Amino acid sequence: EDVGAWLQLAMAAAGTDSATEIMALKKAERLTGGEPAIRALRAEAMARATEGQVTPPARALIAEILVANPAEPRALYLSGLAAYQDEDYAAAVRIWRRLETLSSPDAPWMTLLAENIADAARSGGIDPDSVAAVPSGPDAETIADAARLTADMTDDERAAMITDMVEGLAARLADEPGDVEGW
Repeated sequence: EDVGAWLQLAMAAAGTDSATEIMALKKAERLTGGEPAIRALRAEAMARATEGQVTPPARALIAEILVANPAEPRALYLSGLAAYQDEDYAAAVRIWRRLETLSSPDAPWMTLLAENIADAARSGGIDPDSVAAVPSGPDAETIADAARLTADMTDDERAAMITDMVEGLAARLADEPGDVEGW
């Protein structure tokens, strides 16, 4: 029942025994209630076990991770890699640019990320600066404005506003179900 021990086993097995690494990460996941960072380690191990290919099971896991934590760096990287492998170079650049904006400038993956963005842009014949990063949600100013707006509302007024927003999103989804980029 020691998460640390399972993570140590996974690290020791990384690169040499993918079955043991993945099993250890599954145990650590179970013990943490599905911690997104540990799940992302497992998705990375799954890709490493298939010589870098992001397989359908790994893609499903990555999608689940990004729902739980849209800023999880390993999951974002692997999501971009999956898009690259699908030859959707613009999507790969967008996803990796998002990771770039969320990362500290001295993050250890920044050099590799810049190389991957440049490679995807070259492969797709696109200017990487013309491709916007996948939006990561509202900025701090938007959040502060919303907090000021709702501060004087009653509970019923806030509930009505939330209901209106959810209904608007449901209508948008019904009108544009294929707008993956928009969502």
